Amino acid sequence: MKITALRLIVYGICTLTFPVPVLAQSEPAAVKPAAVYIAAYRTHQQVLRSSPEVFHRAVAGVAEYLESRHVLVAQDPVRKRIESADLIPVSTFTNLAREAGASSLLLITVDRPKMKWVKITVEAYDLSGTLLWKETADEGGGLRGKGAENKALAKLTKRLQPRIGGPGLGQAPASEKKVAAAPSGR
Repeated sequence: MKITALRLIVYGICTLTFPVPVLAQSEPAAVKPAAVYIAAYRTHQQVLRSSPEVFHRAVAGVAEYLESRHVLVAQDPVRKRIESADLIPVSTFTNLAREAGASSLLLITVDRPKMKWVKITVEAYDLSGTLLWKETADEGGGLRGKGAENKALAKLTKRLQPRIGGPGLGQAPASEKKVAAAPSGR
């Protein structure tokens, strides 16, 4: 009994002398959805055998689809979206994505294969450059290519739908804007 009473006295003195801070109960911090940085590449064959309008419509079609599904897109106010006919290393794009505050890269490639009118490939990469997934859709084969990019986009959006909200295509909560601005203070 004497030991128990002594422990209580020592405990009381220590508690009064060295108060232990009480951790406030707070709401868990909201997890910010992962934004994606979009870049586009126009292949050499697409440059030679098709038009820039087909390229731009295909890229815009993918971007508009993602926006309609509330995918959070990080935009760098300095560079906007990069659309290039030059082959740029994925590591360069992932560095740009990181600078824009994104957590992944979405690379859209528009090609003009010999036997098709258009081929659209979408690849998602994490910021280390690891390929997360890849989807491709093409259209063509006849004498006329009219509307080929629209048909390829329709195929591609069906393939992208199950990926919305997953790695590389994080969705914004309903209360948040569709486009995330790059962090300031560079």
